[in-house]
Amino acid sequence: MYKRISIIIISLILIIDLHAQWQEQNSNFDTLRAVGHICAVDTSIVWAAAYDPTYQSPVSEYTKTTNGGQNWEKAVINASDSLQISMIYALDENLAYAALYVLQGDSGKIMKTTDGGDNWINIDSLEFTSNPKLIYFWNENDGLVIADPDSNYFQIFTTNDAGSTWEKVEKINMPVSQDGELTSSQSYSVVGDTFWFGGVTIGKIYVSHDRGKNWSFIGTPLDDVTKVIFKDSVNGIIGNVNLLTNSWKLFETNNGGLSWSNVDPLGIVDYYDICYVPGSADTYVSSGYGLSQSNDGGKTWMSFNPPSGGISPYYTNLAFVDPSTGWAGGVNFGDYTGGIYKYQGVPLSVVDISSNNLTFDVYPNPGNGVFQIKLNNCTATATATATATVMVYNLLGERMFFLDHYVPVIDLNHLKPGVYIVMIRNNKDFIQKKLIIQ
Repeated sequence: MYKRISIIIISLILIIDLHAQWQEQNSNFDTLRAVGHICAVDTSIVWAAAYDPTYQSPVSEYTKTTNGGQNWEKAVINASDSLQISMIYALDENLAYAALYVLQGDSGKIMKTTDGGDNWINIDSLEFTSNPKLIYFWNENDGLVIADPDSNYFQIFTTNDAGSTWEKVEKINMPVSQDGELTSSQSYSVVGDTFWFGGVTIGKIYVSHDRGKNWSFIGTPLDDVTKVIFKDSVNGIIGNVNLLTNSWKLFETNNGGLSWSNVDPLGIVDYYDICYVPGSADTYVSSGYGLSQSNDGGKTWMSFNPPSGGISPYYTNLAFVDPSTGWAGGVNFGDYTGGIYKYQGVPLSVVDISSNNLTFDVYPNPGNGVFQIKLNNCTATATATATATVMVYNLLGERMFFLDHYVPVIDLNHLKPGVYIVMIRNNKDFIQKKLIIQ
């Protein structure tokens, strides 16, 4: 019996290792397309906008999955043939909004679907004299739209009735923009009611703490802000990418942008996009010619192995739901295959434990559901130890329990009796033990 369990456990380890990588999925575009902005609603529902990687024509196509990427369905936003999708923001598999703009002009529109994309309607109460770039909803009622500046002010509209009516933010409630200032769908971040977006061509950040009704700005050390990433209300990273050298200038703040310190990254930070992994302590992923991750807030980076299946010439926008599940855009070549990549497997989560041959004990084992975890050979402060990642998997490789911090006692009473694997991961060690619930 125990020999059989050992074989099963070894098989589980192989399954977890197999899944701990990027897997190619078929975006289902039938012509040359790159995946642009990705909106991952949850681990099953994802919407992703497309663009022409040759930049010769606007694209109003998108692709959508409702089963975690096993199948993607390509579609077109009707009545938008001459417009480019900047971003799609979806709240579920049926309700979504899209910001579209004129590639060579200063206008655009917001489209909405309530039936999963079968029909899109134009929100004609919104009129733009510049390009709408950002759209975001906190829930089905409260949202905002941000367009590039007109007459030295960004055009910002808010709604609290699901887009039926919109209120334009008055100039008195926002800072003056500078000549040539623009933004993009990559340069924003949201935590709670706070919304940040970057002036892509000017080095400052706009911030609202009340869902877009009032705005101020934050100065930065950058000439322009390509990327804004806040993982909570005070800790954030901003970046500016040099496309000639494919290198980033990164700065971090731990006081909400009152001050910034230089981040001199070690390793390859891929040039296209950087995203924070929700639920992790301090993990970030980057995309470009490859895919890489940082487990220490962007200071050191390690490249992933190439995705299984076809390999894209480059990788585009990123979206993670949790430390175990995320997507990266790519390029397909007109045959319905490839174009988007999924990460699913062992959680990407940082652990700040400084350890030598880290081990741990679990007891009582077997037990009735409540277990104590004791870390051994660990030299760490209480704060550092609290950032450990604790996971429990069943013998099918399904994650049944997850914590992005270490606790000495875990309660698994919600699990059925049987054999499980408990794992602890840090940036140096990945250790696991058999766990039996009686």
